[in-house]
Amino acid sequence: MDYVTKGYEPADALKYFEEISAIPRGSQNEAAVADYICEFAKAHGLEYYRDEVHNVIVKKPASKGCENVPPLMLQGHTDMVCVKLPEVEHDFTKDPLELEIKDGWLTAKGTTLGADDGMACAYMLAFLAKEDYVHPPLECVFTSMEEIGLIGSMKIDAGKLSAHRLINMDGGTGAENQSVVSCAGGQVYNFRRTPAWEKAEGEAVSFAIRGLLGGHSAGVMHTGRGNGLKLMARILAAVQAKMPVAVASFTGGAKMNAIVSAADAVIVVPLGKAEEAMETAKKIAAEIKGELAASDPGFTFSCAGAEAQKVMTAEDSKALITFLQLLPDGIRYMSQEIKDLVVCSSNVGILTMDGDTIDICDCIRSSEDGMKAAISAEMETLAGLLGFEVVRGICFGGWKYDANSKLRALCADIYEKMYGEKMEFEATHGGLECGEFKSKIPDLDIMVSGPDVVYLETDNQEFIKWMVDSYRFEVKQVPDLTQVQDEFIKISVYKKHGVEEAGKAIREKYKDRLKITISGDMWMDCMNPRVNKGEAVRQIQEDLEFLPEETMAFGDQLNDLEMLNRAYYSFAIGNARPEIKAAARFQADTNVNDG
Repeated sequence: MDYVTKGYEPADALKYFEEISAIPRGSQNEAAVADYICEFAKAHGLEYYRDEVHNVIVKKPASKGCENVPPLMLQGHTDMVCVKLPEVEHDFTKDPLELEIKDGWLTAKGTTLGADDGMACAYMLAFLAKEDYVHPPLECVFTSMEEIGLIGSMKIDAGKLSAHRLINMDGGTGAENQSVVSCAGGQVYNFRRTPAWEKAEGEAVSFAIRGLLGGHSAGVMHTGRGNGLKLMARILAAVQAKMPVAVASFTGGAKMNAIVSAADAVIVVPLGKAEEAMETAKKIAAEIKGELAASDPGFTFSCAGAEAQKVMTAEDSKALITFLQLLPDGIRYMSQEIKDLVVCSSNVGILTMDGDTIDICDCIRSSEDGMKAAISAEMETLAGLLGFEVVRGICFGGWKYDANSKLRALCADIYEKMYGEKMEFEATHGGLECGEFKSKIPDLDIMVSGPDVVYLETDNQEFIKWMVDSYRFEVKQVPDLTQVQDEFIKISVYKKHGVEEAGKAIREKYKDRLKITISGDMWMDCMNPRVNKGEAVRQIQEDLEFLPEETMAFGDQLNDLEMLNRAYYSFAIGNARPEIKAAARFQADTNVNDG
């Protein structure tokens, strides 16, 4: 084949990347790339193993003199996220990617590139083929179906592996000098009950919770945000304490891994009791609003008269309210070693009543398997006491932080010697393949490497190229941002021209929940209400003991206002917005003239 990367380095890894890019390898379509890896192993005289889900393990003996060095496992996944531009004709099940180099960057024409995690696969193939370097025994593990739920790593037979040291090559951390040091395992549950229904008699009342921030339970659980289902159960329990309550409907949540931001319920109370029910609910909602003032400032509760034709029996209604009221939710344990790291949590993510059956979906996360087991036991016991069927769903392993990791210390020392800066480490409450391997090999020592990532939900390859070329971001294109298991700093909305006018409705709708600022004519940034550049400068001033009179700041857009207000020497760039010029004490030349 003709290689578009010919003449570029690292030549061997790029060669293999091009070869696997010619093979369709979307999730659940990894058979052909597994064939390629097995043929590669045969051609190089290497031992290999392949299983029924197309995981492949290839082993390379140690170089001379390293035969007694403990083996090292390298690991990455073969599948990729498959997204294309609407106008592009491409069948990901059979067509090769069409690669090209633009301004020194390797890209794919009209489709995703598959560098996540083709990068790891290419490097592993290069290490397996290369002979002129010193290395321990290598076990290169190519897993399948990572992008749709770590399925390959769950299925792999750890008995085929002898290594007790792992370098995972799918990190996706925030900077080149960062590595992940821990991840959560998980257990998904569905709790079901088929209630008895009867004719509604009394007065119907509707309750609605809105304005909670929600978010991915892996990324924002440490913020203590409210869960709409749990809060609604609390309100209903308060009403139930004063009068009989029959539930006509109770729903909320859309994804098991998202904190519920809205919930709805319709209940029926005795005649003449509707007003008291609503007043009781409003009182509890007012308490909740005060409690969530910092984490969910946009919380709202509303109630009104309603209609209902049928309701659950009193016994079923009480069971549902009590179960949700007592079901563990939120933070269970915080790390004492890593700031803001949630070790164990649970999230009541979905409540549906389709087909007259109650179905509650819950996701436990924990890097400590013992804690995960403890919460699981509590939930199953509670379900049994209140008459709910327990359905165990997907279960994935966790990776507890190891303060004494020898592999991490070794890699950090090598990195500092090579690049002159220290490595930084972070932990995630999300799930990684590392956790699965750790659950199968308990004494496994793990290190993670990967690219810096900005997540983009777009099919526009020209826009992606502009982001890379102009901002020097490492971009990961994803089909759905809500499925990304990461902690977002901000969400930026792009419109080539006129974003301020186009975003008016959004700013008005979310003004009490988000800090929304305009940057230039094309960017609208959405952040936590307490986050802005001024707050960042304030923190730096406090940490370094600088006064505003000792601080200089330059700005040109509305998202610079708070920052300028924290500095006595505040400069507006010559071509800044009028509001910035009015706020600044001084003015510099335009940025075109290096102002």
